[in-house]
Amino acid sequence: ERRFAPFMEKDYLTFDRVSQELLNRYSTEVRDGARSALRKVLNRDVSPNCMLILCVARIDCRAIESPSDDKESSEPDRRVYSFELTDGWYSLRAVADEILGDYAENGRIRVGTKLLVSNASLSGYEEGVDPLDEDFDAMEPGRGPTLHLAANGTRLARWNAKLGFLRPSKRLKSHGGMLILKRISDALEGGGPIPLIDLRVLKRFPLKFRERKG
Repeated sequence: ERRFAPFMEKDYLTFDRVSQELLNRYSTEVRDGARSALRKVLNRDVSPNCMLILCVARIDCRAIESPSDDKESSEPDRRVYSFELTDGWYSLRAVADEILGDYAENGRIRVGTKLLVSNASLSGYEEGVDPLDEDFDAMEPGRGPTLHLAANGTRLARWNAKLGFLRPSKRLKSHGGMLILKRISDALEGGGPIPLIDLRVLKRFPLKFRERKG
């Protein structure tokens, strides 16, 4: 409704529609036992390195002082960005690497942006946690696990992409559910590990040995 206000204003964000959505969600989750993508990840039933499409609900930034005694020659404080990512049902705190933090600083990643996340790692709560637990807080460190994002495994998704796990396909299964880089030039220096890349061997050299003398 906010994106298409001239056409949908005051037609969808109403009490009756919100009540119906909440009733549908209760029926889906409680009665039918279905769980959303992030809830499966938080429960540790699905690996976080699978490809997910999540939406940025909030962006937090905090400055870390550079370790230097000389105030005049000290480097500027480094900014660390964290995102609140949602699958439309639940939220999870995600820490961005330096490259993704730069994207957030220059506006390429903002609230409402959808991200395709692959090969991410989850730290904390190794036995799993449920987002409905009373002490769970998505954005409070120590009260929930943290998702670690790397630029080489993260891409901007289409604005109308469906949130959650990507639909299974033959191509996705052949890639093991990982994001595949098309070219070596797509890999960013300092952007973390590459999830998957398809390379062709052009030349093979014979085995050589190195001998040290003296």
